[in-house]
Amino acid sequence: MDRLLEESFDQIRQASDSLGNKNKERMEKSWRVTEKMTATIAFFFFFFCCCCCCMIESLVTD
Repeated sequence: MDRLLEESFDQIRQASDSLGNKNKERMEKSWRVTEKMTATIAFFFFFFCCCCCCMIESLVTD
């Protein structure tokens, strides 16, 4: 997923070459925020899946 986001932002960066510095700064900020959000979402998804697996296992073994 991270690769797809990076490819999308690369395309946006190429298209934004004609924009002013302020808009380029905003785009770079959005990329940094998106990177952090992706890592956070991946962490919580992994945590959620682990919890669900443990809960299901405990229900089946009881």
